[in-house]
Parts: sequence; C-alpha cells; structure tokens
Amino acid sequence: MNVLSNILNFKRYTHRPCFYLAIAMGLGIYLGRCGVGTWPMWSIFCGLFIILSLIRHQVSIFFLCLAIFCLGAFYCQSAYLFPSDHIAFLTYQDQKNLRAVEGVIDSDVQMKPTTFGTKKVFELQLSMVNIDGDWKKASGGILVNVFQEMDLSYGDQLQLEGSLYKAFQDSSSKFSYQQYLEDHQLFLNFSVGKTRYIEVLSKERGSWWMALSLRIKHRVKEILAKYLDPQEANMIQAMVLGDRSFLTKDVYAMFSKTGTSHILAISGMNMAIISAILLFVLKLLRFPRVWSLMGTGVFLLAYAVLSGWTASVIRSVLMAIVLLSSFCIEYEADTFNSLGIAALILFLLDPLNLFDIGFQLSFLSVAMIVCLNPLVLPWIERRIKGRILKSLAQAFCISLVAWIGISPVIAYQFEIISPIAIIANIPIVPMADLVIVLSLGLVFFGLVCPPIAIAFAGSLKAVFNFMLILVSWFAQTPDGYCYIHSVTYLHIFIYYFLLTILYLIISFKLKNY
Repeated sequence: MNVLSNILNFKRYTHRPCFYLAIAMGLGIYLGRCGVGTWPMWSIFCGLFIILSLIRHQVSIFFLCLAIFCLGAFYCQSAYLFPSDHIAFLTYQDQKNLRAVEGVIDSDVQMKPTTFGTKKVFELQLSMVNIDGDWKKASGGILVNVFQEMDLSYGDQLQLEGSLYKAFQDSSSKFSYQQYLEDHQLFLNFSVGKTRYIEVLSKERGSWWMALSLRIKHRVKEILAKYLDPQEANMIQAMVLGDRSFLTKDVYAMFSKTGTSHILAISGMNMAIISAILLFVLKLLRFPRVWSLMGTGVFLLAYAVLSGWTASVIRSVLMAIVLLSSFCIEYEADTFNSLGIAALILFLLDPLNLFDIGFQLSFLSVAMIVCLNPLVLPWIERRIKGRILKSLAQAFCISLVAWIGISPVIAYQFEIISPIAIIANIPIVPMADLVIVLSLGLVFFGLVCPPIAIAFAGSLKAVFNFMLILVSWFAQTPDGYCYIHSVTYLHIFIYYFLLTILYLIISFKLKNY
C-alpha cells in the first residue's frame, strides 16, 4: 500500500502530473506515427517502465512518463493493425476492378454543392466488395459520394455500384487530404454516379443513440432554416453544430484573412464562455454551487448530442467537463493539469487526434493563454487605470498571446499569417459566442413558442450580420495578412524553443522582482 500511495502521490514530485503525462504520450504517438520501432517493442518497454515505477517509487513519475511515452507509440502503431480483409490491403489492380460495395452508413449524410449538382457524402463501413463479379468479405471505412436524389440516412445498409479511387493530392499544398481521411479511418473514396445502381437493403443498422442525436441535429437545422435566410442558416449551423457542408471558399477565405476561421467550428473557448454564462445565470437563480456545476455539465453533454457528436464539439465539451469536474469535487483546479487530463482522454479514445488541426489549435491556444497571460496581467494592473481601459487591455493581451501561440501552426498548415487577428478577435469572438447563445434560444423557442422565436431570430440576424460586416472590414485592412510558403517543422521547433527560453527568463526575473 505504501508503494501504491507514493506512486499516486504525484504532488510529491509535481503539481501537474497529467500535463506532463499528456506531453509524454503525445511525443510517443508522434514517434509511433513516424514508424520508429514496432508495436511489440513498445509494449515490452512500456511494461518494463511500469515495473521500474513500482520498484523505484522515488522517481516513479519519471518512469511513469516513460511508460506513457511507450504506450503512446504502441497505441498509435496498433491503430493501424487491421484484419487481412481490410480495405487498406486492397491491391491497386483490385481497386481498378472493384465494381460494387456493400456496407452500413456510419455517419451523418451531408449535402454538398458541386459543379455537377448536389451530392450526398457519408462514411460507409464495409461488409462486402465485388471485384470482377465476385463478392468477397471486407472491412474498414470508405468515404462515399452519391450524385443521386435518394433518401439516405445513418444506419442504412446499402449496396452501391461505382468506382473506387484515392483522394487527389494538390502538389502545391502541404495538406494531404488522403492522409486526413486515413487519420479518420477512411482509406479510399467511392463515387456513385447518377446512372449507377444503388439499393437500400435494410434500415436502422446503427446505434440508437447516434440515430437519435442525428435526428435532433436535423430538427435544429430545420428550425434555423425556417427563421433565417439560407446563407445565414448555413453559416450559423457551422458555428453552432460544426456542420460546414455549405460554406463556400470565399467565406473560408474571408475568415482566414482575419484569423477568425476558428469561430466557424466549435472551440474550447466557445464552450468556456457559454459555460460561464450558464453558471452566472444559475448563480442568479440561487442554485447551489455543486448543482450549478453539474447542471452546466449536463447542458454541455446535451449540446454534444444536439451537434450529432461532432468531433470538434466533443473535444471542447470534454475540456469544459474536465474543468467543471475538478471544481465540483472542490479540488484545486490547475488548468494545465485539466488540459492534460482532457488530452489523455482524447488520446486514449483515438491516438490520431494528435494530428487533427482542430485539436492542435484548441489545446495550444489555451496552453499559451494560461502560460503567458499571468506574465502580462500584473503589468496591466500596475500601469493602466480605469475599469474599461483595463478590460480592453486584458482582452487585447489574451488575443495577442493566443495569436503568438498558434501562428506558426497556422502558417505551416494554411500558409497565411494574419496580424490583424490580434485586434479582430477582440470584438468578433464575443459576438460569435452571442450568436451561439441566441441560436440556442431560437431553437428552444422555435419548438415551444414560435412568436418568441421570431424575436430571437431578429436579434440573431442583427448580431450575426454586424459580425460579418466586421469580419469583411478587417479582411480588407491593408497589410492585415500575408501569405507565407516556406515554413517547416524546423522553423516551428526553433520558434517554440526560443519562446520557451524567453518565457523562462521573464518568469525568473518576475520572481526575483
């Protein structure tokens, strides 16, 4: 019992154990993704370091970090261990000769406009494939594009005739769509033309809770479409539900130029602000503290259901719930530790979350704000007088440190730098959160009281369109953004290394001030 007590007593060695464990696991996942070693080797090392942590409990946190590092590499490589009939093992010749597939729809069916008309896009979990007229068992997921007017939904078992192909890679872009699909366990694309055979063999073959969640999501879309113009509804459902099916390239470009494209997907910051608003309302209603925190957690889970379990929403809700749980059990909440817990859970759910750009930006921005903001706030408190000026200065500093933290990743992934984002995010982020709150109000009253819903729709339109005007104005600011095409991993490493050194120097000076 004494050994176990010492191992669990992380505070004896560090007050942020989960943060360091998450970093160790992330590094292990990255190394495993690079193909270093093999999964049996990593599993052996993982077991060895766990045994050492039990024997040498004085340095158990060190050995435990090494064990988690090896676990990350093992877990990442084992994610690519597939059965022999998996679609990933299909030869190039078999891909060319494949005529039809059979499987179950495993995602929401999205409608996307194309130059050839609107297409239906969904994920299909395979059970059979037809190669030169011979049906064979198969497994794995593919992304299906159907160019036909047909009622399809989650859980439908289909037989489709079409052509199999890999995603096109733009040689001028660093982003690999094929790699993105594989990270989401989708290895090939399948196109069903307007004249190809398609048949629904059976329905409701998926999980009941996912089907219920998607029905709720579609009902929300119907309410938004009823009270809003089509363009407004398309953009607001992207902000509220994470569904960006009908967003145009021009809209993406406008938000990218201002560094505000993150509001087109649910982020951790959005969930934090919405949670704070709900906690404030419950406090005004004199709910006990624990009940307020638990109620907010239930609301966040309901929000995840409403969104159809969108990946970005799940990440954000998970982070918020981890923080709320730490407050609920009256444990001293350390944001870095809570961030580490959320990261560890997401890595355990899917190690490839590490390579998702949404995951990277969400966690990096929060970490930078928590890390750098305390260095700036004391200076604001001493130098700036007046409540309004002080609030504006704090908002500017939060936006600045977040921009400093995520700019290298954005420059590498999207080849753009937006200094105007430092200013643009100050008014736009709160307005985006207000849009989400008003949208939820519109959905609620659209179900229970349509006359009040009309008032919410009017307020939502006003706030949303004013936000669009601001985004458009910032996007046209001279020298507000610039394109950059030469950022490499080495540049990113040097940037964060120098930033870390600067942070340590400033922290040391402030401690001795």
